[in-house]
Amino acid sequence: MLNNQNKGFDKSSIVGMVLIGVILIWMQYAFSDDQEKENPKDKTEQTQEANTSKTVENKAEESVSSTPFALVDSNGQTVAQESTIYTLENEKVKIEIDSKGGRVVSAYLKEYTTWEEKPVNLIHKDKSAFDLVYAQQGKKVHTQDMYFQAQEQKTDDAQILALSYKDATGATVYFKYSLKKDDYRLAFQISSTGLENQLTMDSQAKLNFQIDAPRQEKSVSNERNYSSVYYNETGEGVDELSMSSSDEETIESVDWIAFKDQFFATIFEPNSSIKNAQLATVRYEDEETNYVRKMSLAYALPIKRELNYDFNLYFVPNHYKTLNDYKKDFHYLVDLGWGIFGWINRFVVIELFHLLEGWNLGYGIIIFIMALVIKLALFPFTKKSYTSAAAMRVLKPQLDKIKEQYPDDQMKQQQEQMALYGKAGVSPLSGCLPLLVQMPILFALFRFFPASIELRHESFLWADDLSTYDVIANLPFEIPFYGAHISLFALLMAGSSFLQMIYNQQTSSMGDNEQAKMMKNMMYFMPIIFLGVMNSYASGLSYYYLIANLMTFGQQWWIRKNTNDAKILAKIEANKAKRSNGEGGGGNRFQRRMEDMLKQQQDMKNKK
Repeated sequence: MLNNQNKGFDKSSIVGMVLIGVILIWMQYAFSDDQEKENPKDKTEQTQEANTSKTVENKAEESVSSTPFALVDSNGQTVAQESTIYTLENEKVKIEIDSKGGRVVSAYLKEYTTWEEKPVNLIHKDKSAFDLVYAQQGKKVHTQDMYFQAQEQKTDDAQILALSYKDATGATVYFKYSLKKDDYRLAFQISSTGLENQLTMDSQAKLNFQIDAPRQEKSVSNERNYSSVYYNETGEGVDELSMSSSDEETIESVDWIAFKDQFFATIFEPNSSIKNAQLATVRYEDEETNYVRKMSLAYALPIKRELNYDFNLYFVPNHYKTLNDYKKDFHYLVDLGWGIFGWINRFVVIELFHLLEGWNLGYGIIIFIMALVIKLALFPFTKKSYTSAAAMRVLKPQLDKIKEQYPDDQMKQQQEQMALYGKAGVSPLSGCLPLLVQMPILFALFRFFPASIELRHESFLWADDLSTYDVIANLPFEIPFYGAHISLFALLMAGSSFLQMIYNQQTSSMGDNEQAKMMKNMMYFMPIIFLGVMNSYASGLSYYYLIANLMTFGQQWWIRKNTNDAKILAKIEANKAKRSNGEGGGGNRFQRRMEDMLKQQQDMKNKK
């Protein structure tokens, strides 16, 4: 167990450790899809994935067409055009826009680099598409085929790029981009003049937006596990397509969509809700590819006489505070877990993290202090677990005597044991409940560290990036469930868990029966599971669990040193004497109910 909270291997600690191990394994393979509703018909999954891939590819092919109203010379020949790249830039982003199609073809985040120390670019020209399709005089027109004329402007607080395309009929399409200072948001307007009499009644335009998200991180498999299409469904909240596989879905009404990877996102926000948004994603599986997954949006827009649409494009880091400042629920792009795990991260862990960050400490020191603060806050629960374990330990001789007295009557054994617990004022569950209180924090941190862009490219000791795994040696082969590298932080974390189990075994009295031996072997196996899970996980998390294990060991040693079994036994005997004299109850309400139930079962058995 990552944080072994009990002195001895009582049933409570075993249940907690096994549960954490099972959930860690599950989270390794399914955590990125924990809110996804899976299709119960497994045999249709491959067909759906194939159809999703075809859908995205067909959308790209459909949008390739020549514009029927291109400019022509006096001989009726199409005038040759050349594309030009224009740049809008501020302190945070550098955005390149191609005059052909009037679309964004590069979006650099100037404050970040990839794992190869190259500039982070969220859009690659040859792996993206943006096209508005509409019918003009009964013929399809694609904006991606238009060669726009450009006019650049600058104001005190913004850079503006005004694009226009005038076709042979005299109709003009306008694209206008505006980038303010110190902002990740790019305002985008589409309008037209001269189309009113060339459009059919109840005309609609179709917008297609697609990117192949480039690889940015060292662990491309982890990056894929955190990448998908996110959307804010009107009135329902933020959700996402599958992260573990290819997926597609049509959503009735969407306020914004985001093409998200592990630490960055491209957000598309129209000025009015998107109706019947067709969302799709295809997950790439090739480890050698430089792209994480294909993501696309397609939907229809009404045309009222002329084109007239307003959008915002955001090219952002998945930084919780930055996204939250927009007040549009963008902060849900930082995957902090669902339910209580997300609440703990948002209202406790992040606040503590940013408080320590404001002290200008190194991130290794921040993680150390976080572990110290959290372990101290949980110490009352830890002490309660150990105290309960000590009480159970001193009662063991009396429990063994009951087993010897009723060797062939399991029900009678349980009845007498519950009676003993009630008289002694001891609850067998009191050691388990404090452990359950701590588990949500363990799992919340399991989600926090891999999602924290603050740790990205931050080094500590031998780890050059706390947001991904550290490597002290690469193996010439791959070990199943482990990988082809050795993470020292994961190794130390697993080693500390193993040593803690050895210490616990020496100070516990599990017995020598077959069940006890099986449980001991299970405990020895758990650090191996942790090692396999954590070897390719964020080194910051392994480091945190290592520090937490060492602090738990220190707390355990201190409590053990200051625990007197003789005094605990004397207190138990005093409680038994009081209850035998009618002072106080016979245990808590739950214990009394259990004891009554066992007595009823025993009476029914005796009547037979």
